[in-house]
Amino acid sequence: MVSVRRREQLRDTTGDPWDGLTLEWSTSSPPPEWNFVRLPCVDDLYPWWKAKREGGGRLEYAPAEGNLLHVPRNSPLGFFVAAFASVAGFALVWHIGWLALLGLAGIIACVLVQAWSLDRERMVPAEADGAAS
Repeated sequence: MVSVRRREQLRDTTGDPWDGLTLEWSTSSPPPEWNFVRLPCVDDLYPWWKAKREGGGRLEYAPAEGNLLHVPRNSPLGFFVAAFASVAGFALVWHIGWLALLGLAGIIACVLVQAWSLDRERMVPAEADGAAS
C-alpha cells in the first residue's frame, strides 16, 4: 500500500535503483530498445561500478564510428515460425503427414520471406542514446 501511495516519490529515474555493478545499470530508465550507440570502454570486471566510484558515474566510450546506429526492425517472424512449428510438431506426433509437410512448408516460407527482405534495419541518431550523453 505504501508503494502504491508513494509511487511518484519513489519512482526511479536513474536506471540504477539497486546500485548495480554491470553495464546494464548504466542506461536510462526505462532503457532504450538498443544497448549502446557507442561502445563503452571495458577495462575492469565491473566497469559501471568502477565508473561510479572513480569517474563520478560517467563511462568512457570508444570513439564514435558514425552518427547513426543500425537497429533491427521488429519482425513477426518468430511468432509465425513458432506457430508453424507447433502445427508440424502436432502432426508429427499424431502421424498426419500432410499437415507436417504443411507446417514445414510454412516455416520455410517464413524464413525465405525474411531472408529476401531488404528493409530489416532502421537508423537511430546517436543523440538518442541516453547513456552516451
